[in-house]
Amino acid sequence: EIGAFKEARNWQIANDQLYKNVIFFDEFNDLTKWTNDANNDWAAESGAACAGRGCAANRACAAAGSEMQTSDIDLSDCAAGSGIANWTMTDTGTTEAIDCLNFSTSINSGSTWKKNNNSFCDDFTATIADGYEIPDSELVSTFRFKFVCVNFLDAGEATVVPMFNITCDDTKPPKINASLSNLSTDVMQGNYVNFTANFSDAVGVSW
Repeated sequence: EIGAFKEARNWQIANDQLYKNVIFFDEFNDLTKWTNDANNDWAAESGAACAGRGCAANRACAAAGSEMQTSDIDLSDCAAGSGIANWTMTDTGTTEAIDCLNFSTSINSGSTWKKNNNSFCDDFTATIADGYEIPDSELVSTFRFKFVCVNFLDAGEATVVPMFNITCDDTKPPKINASLSNLSTDVMQGNYVNFTANFSDAVGVSW
């Protein structure tokens, strides 16, 4: 039930627009949306993903890289040119130019991956944002994303990712199952119309 629809003629479903959808979102209370590789170096700590000797788990990132990846994320309903992955990141300790956070994507459920991209290397002191404009060729139902930490081997060194999300404009029409009850021939005179609906996908409603 949405609001108090006293005038049935005045509400409508706004389905003639694109909807900005948050397809994936994580603030890392745990790592249930991610899978570690065999090194098992990533952990969820204090609302962030952390890897390296500076984390409470004290797991060093291998020189060859230690990764965590998502499961399949369905981007097949995203409008062309609208897919974006966003994240925030910081580091701890005295990191060097060889200490890096990289990322990569896959369009076939992780069977193959693109060449690693670099998000940062070396030392910085603030939490900063980065992002990746997802090419249209990657807007598929079997999209995956992974972070790769490299060389956080010394005491106190770590890479930290507090937030990650993927957004896009959704072109799929909203799915709406709705019914009206308690109809009256004169709904303008204080009678109520009961409107019940189940919505999937983002949808705007006005009345």
